[in-house]
Amino acid sequence: MIYTKYRPVGIDVWIQDMQQDLYDYLQDVWELAADEYNCYGRVYRNRKDAGYVPEVFTNNNDYKELLLDDSVAVHSFFGIGSNITIDNYKSQTADVHLVFFINLAKIKPQMARADVEVRRDVLEMLKYEMHQFIMKSEVTGIERVLQEYPGLSKTDMVKFDTHPWHCFRYNMQCTYDPFLRSRF
Repeated sequence: MIYTKYRPVGIDVWIQDMQQDLYDYLQDVWELAADEYNCYGRVYRNRKDAGYVPEVFTNNNDYKELLLDDSVAVHSFFGIGSNITIDNYKSQTADVHLVFFINLAKIKPQMARADVEVRRDVLEMLKYEMHQFIMKSEVTGIERVLQEYPGLSKTDMVKFDTHPWHCFRYNMQCTYDPFLRSRF
């Protein structure tokens, strides 16, 4: 299921464009049904008792903690850094990260631990559909992948980086027009 924002503005326009391309591409390449992939747009880094957690803004004007659903094969979301550079009000530049949790046994059951193969599949799409994004790095390891969200229980999260699960992220930079509005 793809979760999009109604009438995105600024950086959310570019995130949502990439989100849609990513969702369509990976559904096709990995032959996924809509209910096998939770594809979120930009999440918010919100404070909770134990630290910061990723949350999505719901249609009910509330936040919902982004809990990972182990019944799906793929789970992804975008986050942005807290510092955004402004260039004379003409453009803004933000650090963006794209996080994945993938059940390798559901995506590539014929292979042993296919962690490199699934990252290659994602990178193949990103190579051609970067929109306003510039790729900076690829990161693995649960602590580094979720470094902005120390409020998530590491005990609960470690299972999402142990076979059959694999977590990784891409760090990118996006320069965009802050006044851009989506047509949708």
